[in-house]
Amino acid sequence: MKLDPATIEALITQSIPDAQLYMEDIRGDGRHLALSVISSSFEGLTLLQQHQTVYSALGMHAAVIVESITLYTAAPVSACRTGTGG
Repeated sequence: MKLDPATIEALITQSIPDAQLYMEDIRGDGRHLALSVISSSFEGLTLLQQHQTVYSALGMHAAVIVESITLYTAAPVSACRTGTGG
């Protein structure tokens, strides 16, 4: 059983309304995902707390349905700082 992208997006945005979500199905099987989540709610949180917020939003789906999640999180300002140039 796999979790479709629309459901993943709904679960995350329900808990993190301003989330900018970028998702990639790494193997094309719906069970190995790379997620990038950018949200102002991550301001002041440690990386661990940011990841806990996302995993909490996914609930049991993260452990039961998705086999592997590569997770990147950032607040909007820090996301801009990680880019190159200007």
